[in-house]
Amino acid sequence: MIKIQYPNISLIDFFKSRNNLNQESVMLTDIYSCFRVAKRIVSKVEEIEQPNRKVVLVADDEPLTFELINEFFKDANLSYKILKAETGRRAYRIAVSEIPDLIITDWIMPEFNGPDLIKKLKANPVTENIPVIMTTGAVFPDKEFNRVLGEGAIDYIRKPIDDKELIARVKTALALNESFREIRHNRESIRIKNQTLNFLMHETPNPVFYLDRMGCLLGCNENFEMLIGQRKSDLLGKTVYDFFPESYASELEASFYKLIDLDTVSRCELKMEDGKGKSRNLLLSYVGFGSSAIEIIIGSITDVTEIVLSENETID
Repeated sequence: MIKIQYPNISLIDFFKSRNNLNQESVMLTDIYSCFRVAKRIVSKVEEIEQPNRKVVLVADDEPLTFELINEFFKDANLSYKILKAETGRRAYRIAVSEIPDLIITDWIMPEFNGPDLIKKLKANPVTENIPVIMTTGAVFPDKEFNRVLGEGAIDYIRKPIDDKELIARVKTALALNESFREIRHNRESIRIKNQTLNFLMHETPNPVFYLDRMGCLLGCNENFEMLIGQRKSDLLGKTVYDFFPESYASELEASFYKLIDLDTVSRCELKMEDGKGKSRNLLLSYVGFGSSAIEIIIGSITDVTEIVLSENETID
């Protein structure tokens, strides 16, 4: 086995000092860039905008209703922005263009009524998640109210509107919507994180793997399977001690616990046998992913055996 000797210089520093970069070192640079692009994507997804001022669309053909609701909000110190619509058709158009946080609609209106408005809102992916409260001064049987609730309204209030009842219902509707929005956001965040991981796993030519914070394998690509000489199904759940030499594994495990920076790519040099029993010189790069804390660790391995042999011959 060839012993590698570099005077006070690491592999990565040695490669960077060379004038002629070969394919492996260029590939390594691409991996770092890929990590940073993925980090920016995930960080952007995890930014949740929390607007200070809620937007409420009121659909009613009676102008006094707008003034009344506006006064109720002012008396309750709620600085909500009110959008007005005198017909169901106009309410639908405003809802599509403005995406309010809540819609309060009358039952009986020109052009199309409250129930028809709810049907159109729930049939449009852009507006389907906007909560709707129905109001009415007309007398309808309970089964009609149940039908409207079944079509997508989350609540209804009878006229004349009581101020305390309205404020309580509005606050509840907005709180529920905020909770549902956060759930949808988290699902979308997870979806994009998975897409990012799939990109790293399948599009990167290097062996790539990812672990939980305890160092247990959660996934890897085919190149990692070939390097280790085991199938992913046999590797899942195993720790770094099962696929890296013990002397390196203990060092890696300790470094994983110390990871606190979500933006820094860490590196270490490994020497191990591949799945075919051949000795390989490897450069492992890894980075932590998560929101406020590191949740998973993604690693990429660059085989630098040929570089080391070449440079070693040059030194000799």
